[in-house]
Amino acid sequence: MTYYFMYKITNKLNDKFYIGVHKTNKIDDGYYGSGIVIKASIKKYGKENHTKEILSFFENKEDMYAMEFLTVSQELLSNDKCMNLKVGGKGGWPVIKITNEMRKNRSDKSKELWANDEFRTKIMIAKTAAEQRQSTKLKKSIAAKKNWQDPIWKQKFLLNLKEIMTSDFYRENMSEVLKITWADQELRDKQSRILIKYWEGQPIERKENFVKRMNTDDVKSKRSNIISKNAKERKIKRTKEQMEEIKKSNIDFTKEGWAEQVGQILKSSKINCFIKINFPEIFKICWFKCPKLVKYN
Repeated sequence: MTYYFMYKITNKLNDKFYIGVHKTNKIDDGYYGSGIVIKASIKKYGKENHTKEILSFFENKEDMYAMEFLTVSQELLSNDKCMNLKVGGKGGWPVIKITNEMRKNRSDKSKELWANDEFRTKIMIAKTAAEQRQSTKLKKSIAAKKNWQDPIWKQKFLLNLKEIMTSDFYRENMSEVLKITWADQELRDKQSRILIKYWEGQPIERKENFVKRMNTDDVKSKRSNIISKNAKERKIKRTKEQMEEIKKSNIDFTKEGWAEQVGQILKSSKINCFIKINFPEIFKICWFKCPKLVKYN
């Protein structure tokens, strides 16, 4: 069913009002007018500070526009509280009469600008650059669409992309970039607000489905593997740093008390296989001199 009606929107903070008409299949469709001033008012004060009331219904749009013309009169526009711009309330820019004086001023200003060599040069450079950008963009778009339709080219492109994204160089660089990016507390707060706002607007079913997907065995397994991998990398890095400290300390393994010195540096009684591979000399000394100190995995 189609509805034709006249409505009035009032700003609760300053009592300014706007009268308009609307055609819709749903009365409560959230429409709050298309006038420039009323849009600016809603943007500034918020929709919650405006009330909307329906003044009357009509059987067709002819009767609706006729009543609008009679209601939004020149007398109503003279009211300081009225946000309508034109008689009839059809919105848009108000009618401005262009006088000969206005035309002359505009012409003189244009002539003055174009008489300036620097201004003309800037305009021509900007125009040429814009045309070149548009032309290049169009050429790239056509070439990309043509290439993407070729299955061989598409497969080759995807393989190259996968090779790049799985390379150690790419992962290390992306890791550094992400670390620097996420170190910014302001950015993290902004991303958090975006996610909260996104999920607040989502239906309950979508939220439930997301939680179910995140709790599946496959996702849990992947998440567990990532956590284990990261923990192992941190452990290897920490162990390597400890072994470097042992080397620099110049411990004399032929004298008593060397095990305590190593233990203080390691702060642990465990030395994993990483030490055996990267520091074989220390491992052999520790293994044969004090097997209880070393745990070989």
